[in-house]
Amino acid sequence: MEPDCLVPASLHQPFGAEMEVVLAESEGRAYACIPVRAVRRQHRFLGPFLTTQVRCTIECGTPLVDAERGVEALAAIFLALSERRKITKSRVLVIPKVSADGPVFEALQTAARIAGFPFVVYDSWERGLLKRGPDPGYERSFNAHQRRSLRRMRRRLEEELGTEPHLVDQTSDPAAVERFLRLEGSGYKAKTGVAMVTQTGEADLFRDLCRRFAATGRLHIFGLVAGGRTVAMEVWLRGGDGLFRFRTGYDERYARHGPGLQLQVAAMEHFHVATDASWIDTCTGRDNEMALRLYPDRRRAALIFVPLSKNPLDWAVLRSLKALRPAHQWAYHRLHPAQVLKGTGRRLPPA
Repeated sequence: MEPDCLVPASLHQPFGAEMEVVLAESEGRAYACIPVRAVRRQHRFLGPFLTTQVRCTIECGTPLVDAERGVEALAAIFLALSERRKITKSRVLVIPKVSADGPVFEALQTAARIAGFPFVVYDSWERGLLKRGPDPGYERSFNAHQRRSLRRMRRRLEEELGTEPHLVDQTSDPAAVERFLRLEGSGYKAKTGVAMVTQTGEADLFRDLCRRFAATGRLHIFGLVAGGRTVAMEVWLRGGDGLFRFRTGYDERYARHGPGLQLQVAAMEHFHVATDASWIDTCTGRDNEMALRLYPDRRRAALIFVPLSKNPLDWAVLRSLKALRPAHQWAYHRLHPAQVLKGTGRRLPPA
């Protein structure tokens, strides 16, 4: 939600000109800020929506809110959007991927109540999180079967490429960003149309965003290297006390050896010894089985709907959408199996 993410999105996405920023301020000081974009479809439902997801993908959708007067500022934003609703026809505000176990979630809930609008948690889920421990050795949290599987994958990748795989910090390498784009665009993501190089403006957005975060020392790019080949890469962004897993990619020729999984395990150790961050957020969506097995801690995320009116019909429609969600999701998966994307990498064995 911060400028180094939003400005590249507005500059490089085809719909960047549609983005707006709603700011609540008093005497020259900002207390809350959200980006918005009017859309006609949200989570496969047609309707007059206003969403804070102004990029094609979103990792963390928690708005920027000051600890002082944040609730008051959010309530002012809700009321301002409601007044504009008559012009924009955007009747429901959608706020995806909000951290549901923090103070901003509580502030949003309280602000909606003050404004007189419902606060509907349309969906919520747990995603993997790694909190800093007293010492490195995070692999010890895996059970014996998982550790054996990881050792076997490392050994087989070493046998195929001739040297033991190891993590290389490529942040200062000027070619690292382009190398990542090529790696991500060489596999299933390109075939399914979700790789950045296959979407208009996304590669330029990524380049610009990485440049901005690198300039403030908040970009981390890692590669898993073996036999002179980079077989997996991961991009982290620093925000406050934590790190966000922003993008990952791996060479699918070696997928059976789990290069992406091996890189994540190695990156856990790097996180402990080479950074002062307090946690790593995986930024995953619902039911990411591998991340939940690999990362021992949890952060709850939520998808929030706020009807921007006191019209009982809007409230009834929203409650109906929530009630129909399981049936709608089942039907969508049955009718559009090709659009239900699944990773093809090696999974961490069950506990």
